[in-house]
Amino acid sequence: MALNVLSPQDLLVIATIAEAGTLTAAAQELGTSQPALSRTLRTLEARAEAPLFERRLQGVTPTVAGEALLRHGRAVQAITRRAEDELAVVRDEAGSELRVGIVPRLSPVPVARTITTLNREARPVRVSLTLGAEPELLDDLREGRLDLLLARQGQPLAELRVTPLFEDQPVLVARVDHSVRDGWDEPDFDALAALSEQRWVLPPAEDPATIRLKALFRDGGREAPRPGLVTHDLPLAVVMVLEAGYLSVLPQAVLAFGGHLVAAAPLPVTLPGPPESACLLQRPDIEPTGAQERFVEVLKGELEKVGLHSSSAP
Repeated sequence: MALNVLSPQDLLVIATIAEAGTLTAAAQELGTSQPALSRTLRTLEARAEAPLFERRLQGVTPTVAGEALLRHGRAVQAITRRAEDELAVVRDEAGSELRVGIVPRLSPVPVARTITTLNREARPVRVSLTLGAEPELLDDLREGRLDLLLARQGQPLAELRVTPLFEDQPVLVARVDHSVRDGWDEPDFDALAALSEQRWVLPPAEDPATIRLKALFRDGGREAPRPGLVTHDLPLAVVMVLEAGYLSVLPQAVLAFGGHLVAAAPLPVTLPGPPESACLLQRPDIEPTGAQERFVEVLKGELEKVGLHSSSAP
């Protein structure tokens, strides 16, 4: 089964069908029609190259293949619900409005905690959060559709106000009980050979983290592993590490916030290249509002709590 043909939304659909028990009930839950959901399910089964549910008069039951995907669907569902719970207060509170963007491969956890803190205050800040590709979000910031943008400082940004936040280092990550850790301390252990035999979930080929992983194998005279799943989606990558035993390259900042990642840890391998800098971008021709200044202050505080800072930060 080629997992890279199934998106996080596809896994959520599978989990919803299994929980509902019938296509009719699942369609109501998903806000679609039963015939449309039936067509979607047939498409997913064609992609998976296996039936995912047994159809019976009483409803549907997951097959062996369906159960395999259902575990991941439930994990994605749980992470999504936790994120919605942390951000739900934003939709219910009145106050100043702030539009914030986050690029791929930056953890939204510190922003979620910042929003939670702001909404406990006497004058809560209403935050709308947008996750998307960096070029599109930069356009949104320049054209006034965003107030703040959390990005990686990897390109010239002279026309924007740049506030350094923290330095991050991509790390190789596996479950703490993963078999790849066996024998690592032995003198003749071939780390690259052991890593090349594993299943990987990686960002796209043009992402700096994937480029650095390929450089690690190239410098060691080995062929880089081919990923079983390619995605910019950090929650999905985390799910595959924790639930499916995949290896991945994750930002060290993701591990710093712990939570559901206590069962995973970095491997003792250093990727070539300098640390990446995460920064906050604003338009210099617009004076920061009190809400923006308070957001930046609280965000820096949340980062400091887990030891994340930039050497160039004021």
